[in-house]
Amino acid sequence: MAIKVLPPAFTEDKERLARFEREAQLLAQLNHPNIAQIYGLETSGATHALVMELVPGPTLDERLAAGPFSLTESLSVALQLALALEEAHEKGIVHRDLKPQNIKASSDGRVKVLDFGLAKAMDPAGAPASAGDLARSPTLMNSPTLTAVHGTQLGVILGTAAYMAPEQARGGAADKRADIWAFGVVLYEMLTGRSLFAGPTVSDTLAGVLKSEIDWRALPAGTPAAIRSLVRCCLERNPKNRLHDIADARIVLEEQIGGKVDEAIPGGGMPAVSAAGRSRLVGRLALGIAALALAGLAWTLATRGRSDDRPRPAARFQILPPEEAEFNSTDGPLELSPDGQSLLFRLEKPDGEHGLAIRRLDSFDIRELPGTTRAYDAFWSADGRSIGFFRSHLETIDAAGLQPPLQLAAVRDGRGGSWSSNGTILFAPDPTGAIYRIGASGGTPVAVTEVDAKLGELAHMRPSFLPDGEHFVYLIKAERVESSGIFVGALDGKLKKRLLPSDTAPRFAPPSFLLLFQSDRLVARRLDLERLAVTGEAVELADGVEYTTRFESLPASASLDGRLVYHQPSTGQLRQTVRTDRLGKRLATIGEPGDSNLDLSPDGRRLAVVRFDPERRRQFVWIHDLARDVRFPLSPDSPASGPVWSPDNRTVAYAAETSTEPRIATRPADGGPERVVWRDPFIIEPVDWSPDGRWILAEVGSAAGRTDLMLVPADGTGGAVPFANQRFNEDSGRFSPDGRFIAYVSDESGRAEIYIEPVARSGAKWLVSGRGGKAPRWSSGGRELLYVEPGAREADSTLASVRVEPHGDGLVFGQASPVAPIPSLDIELAADGRELLVTVPVAQGVTRPPILIENWTALLPAK
Repeated sequence: MAIKVLPPAFTEDKERLARFEREAQLLAQLNHPNIAQIYGLETSGATHALVMELVPGPTLDERLAAGPFSLTESLSVALQLALALEEAHEKGIVHRDLKPQNIKASSDGRVKVLDFGLAKAMDPAGAPASAGDLARSPTLMNSPTLTAVHGTQLGVILGTAAYMAPEQARGGAADKRADIWAFGVVLYEMLTGRSLFAGPTVSDTLAGVLKSEIDWRALPAGTPAAIRSLVRCCLERNPKNRLHDIADARIVLEEQIGGKVDEAIPGGGMPAVSAAGRSRLVGRLALGIAALALAGLAWTLATRGRSDDRPRPAARFQILPPEEAEFNSTDGPLELSPDGQSLLFRLEKPDGEHGLAIRRLDSFDIRELPGTTRAYDAFWSADGRSIGFFRSHLETIDAAGLQPPLQLAAVRDGRGGSWSSNGTILFAPDPTGAIYRIGASGGTPVAVTEVDAKLGELAHMRPSFLPDGEHFVYLIKAERVESSGIFVGALDGKLKKRLLPSDTAPRFAPPSFLLLFQSDRLVARRLDLERLAVTGEAVELADGVEYTTRFESLPASASLDGRLVYHQPSTGQLRQTVRTDRLGKRLATIGEPGDSNLDLSPDGRRLAVVRFDPERRRQFVWIHDLARDVRFPLSPDSPASGPVWSPDNRTVAYAAETSTEPRIATRPADGGPERVVWRDPFIIEPVDWSPDGRWILAEVGSAAGRTDLMLVPADGTGGAVPFANQRFNEDSGRFSPDGRFIAYVSDESGRAEIYIEPVARSGAKWLVSGRGGKAPRWSSGGRELLYVEPGAREADSTLASVRVEPHGDGLVFGQASPVAPIPSLDIELAADGRELLVTVPVAQGVTRPPILIENWTALLPAK
């Protein structure tokens, strides 16, 4: 074993040590003959040590001190390095500090790469190694001890700087292309026997990395053209033009060693390979895009032969969800990883449960992330190795799912997050508050914006980092149009600049664009990153994009490699309101298809329904006069849901749909002004109004992700009173006709069942159903309770009845008995108890799959 003892200065920082332990456990999954194994982190008293495989023999740095390698040995070592990097990159692990000192190369030809990922693991903020880290992380790679973590060994610091990719030297994010750069430097030095960028000082070395011309004449005359081309592709300063995958270097090396490489492509491009090599490459390509539509393969093959001076066109593919599951577009996410290789989404299962899952785009397999049930608004870290999301807290989890989620900060109802390359997370913890920052390993949240009530501002939300990791764009919702819009801010809280007037959220898209929602379209605007100003006109990318106003979430994301994904609008199941007898016989059709959330007035004369407006993509409350068979909107300009009637038949309460101030309001059914009775960010909708008119029973969300029931004063005075807010989900409550009891649905037993409790909360509680139950409805006399026993499908449901008799201060119940099949969970019982109003499906909804655009910037006009 090799034991690397962590210094006290490091281990005394508990948050940093905890993050290091998580990183070490992730790195321990690497098991490859060319990678030194990490076994774990051990503790003995106050001493913490990283336990690793002991690799004997000299380092590559020591071997190079004697001069250049032969071509044969250079290619052999390079192939083993490529194999090691390929293994790590496939697991999402980047070395970040590849250099000869971290490579053991014995004289018998065996190669081992040391210290994979430790440059990141040792960094306090979890950021990739950069020029700013030179006084800290590079020295830890020098030996089996980690005691020299403060940058005292100048030679080692210079050595690290000499192998940094240009983007690292500038302090930017490091992905697998940084390893490819370092691989190219190492290969160049093995062939030439001379340092490529080393200088007398760190500044000189970094200047060489950023600007110095590479002396290609130093390569030996006998260097094959294919290898010259390979080194050139690895040492492209622009990472977009650099070799993107180390596996391609491995193929070239294997072909060269096997004597199967043809001449290099003229102009210094990647080398051509033999027919066998081309066959393997085509096979890899076909596998990589098999998860997309077949059209994707045709497009890729059709454009493969284009010359470099012809622009690659954009192409669109559908992404189908896993079997027996759906993509969720309401509170997402649908997020491309920064490298564009993986898709993060919320997996909706038939049983109603959901959690986060990841699918690589080169595979049909999905990987569910344990411990993420009911997660929402998830987002990637800048390096693609971790994920942030919301529940009752802002939480993070490693993308491999090897560790349980880490809670960073409590939230009420999150409104978006973003994770920079320097390990800072921005998040909006409240739909009516400011934006905060926090370190990826935790700490105290610090506000970076301030809601200005004098300007009528209501909320700041949906932050999205710009590439520098210091600035970000976000949405301000305000009462006044001139105060709302898309703004740019800074981590120090000193910048607040309006970019555009808007009431919808932006997303930053690399390299320098804003994605915006305008008039049901997804558009892009150029963003000048130096002047922090929007330039040019909006360019339409897609007509018809899902956007949820309540959460102000734009379900579109773009990756560094030119991919963009977005949700298409889906249509719900179209339902028709019908009147039936209790045996299910249809008696009459009411109105046009499209109703939901039925609520019948106590006198049985009018019906309140919710209807979706496809043009405005909002839902509104309508009133249907059953006697005259006419209907009208209750509030044509106010999106709303969950209507319930007052006991005097005069007023309707509803949940106003808004992203900044969720509220329950009332409005006279015959027209009149709205009156707000309760504001709360967790409001879902009202479900009933007490017979004495005092209380509105409402469903609300909780910080733990549950649904609870609250009693809201109907006159708007006083506070709301919890009714059922236990450890389970409670919903669909209904007052008994005398107002003494509430029947409701709870999953306390593990499935949805009907319970009854006294409004006075005496401690009594009765289980009414026994085989599952939803949608309880009291008869007018209160002596019968009807409910729906759900089947495997909604169409297989059954209407059930239970006799209810008063007994002292409590109730006694008869045997539950089925009444008739009923294909709906949306029911209302007529006042006479003999008829029902139900909504039945007349057309299936259409769930349209998300769209992936390859090379989406080709849709934009030239600068």
